[in-house]
Amino acid sequence: ESAYHPDHPTLLRLRRELDALTGDSGLGQYKDMAEQLKQERDALSAFEGKYTADHPKVLKSKRVIASLEFRLSGGIQDSAEVTPDNPAYLVLRSQLNATNADIRGNEENIKILTEKMERYEGYLSRAPQIEKEYQSLLRDYQNTRMKYQEIRAKKMSADLAQNLESERKGERFTLIQPPELPIDPVSPNRTAMVFLAVILGLGVGLGVVIMLEAMSAAVFGAAEVTVLTGIAPLAIIGYMETQEEEGHHNRKRILIVLGLICIGL
Repeated sequence: ESAYHPDHPTLLRLRRELDALTGDSGLGQYKDMAEQLKQERDALSAFEGKYTADHPKVLKSKRVIASLEFRLSGGIQDSAEVTPDNPAYLVLRSQLNATNADIRGNEENIKILTEKMERYEGYLSRAPQIEKEYQSLLRDYQNTRMKYQEIRAKKMSADLAQNLESERKGERFTLIQPPELPIDPVSPNRTAMVFLAVILGLGVGLGVVIMLEAMSAAVFGAAEVTVLTGIAPLAIIGYMETQEEEGHHNRKRILIVLGLICIGL
């Protein structure tokens, strides 16, 4: 008051706090706690809309609401003194109780997590031994599987022998020697096919030449002229090849020789 104006906000705030702490606070205390309870319920509704039921904020808000409701009902009394009626004290005390409850809950969570961590560490320490046991069980499983397959094969052989005996198709079915793969092909006989192809080729070639000669109307030699005309020719002039025709014939002879060599190979 000596430093500030009477209407200064700090003085006004301090006067309100002084009136609340020194005045009759029975009804004011109830109103303050009821207002705080309403605010906490609104906050709880907002938390439940955003978080799950086991979220720390939801649990803390529920504990504060339960404490305020219990205090409003007149159930809380101090063990050594008369129940205080200061609203600020009651609010702080309810918050302190809620905080202590959170501390106890967190300590329980820490204890639970510590136990889980120790249990997982135990699992990790036993992992090599468990892996060794797993490998042993896997080997046993493989051996058992092989024995099962062997027994199953024997059972199938026994069932087949039993069927043969029951149908009187044989006294015993035993595989003496397994079939062998062939060394040479059974068919086709390539040598016979090549020989037959050569014979057919020569025969067809000769047949075509003979047929073309028979169908041709050309005249070759003086004897054919004499037979056709009945008169012998006075003279015979041999055919004189040009250089171009001679070169063509030489190339044809070379090709024939190369063809025969290829056929022989």
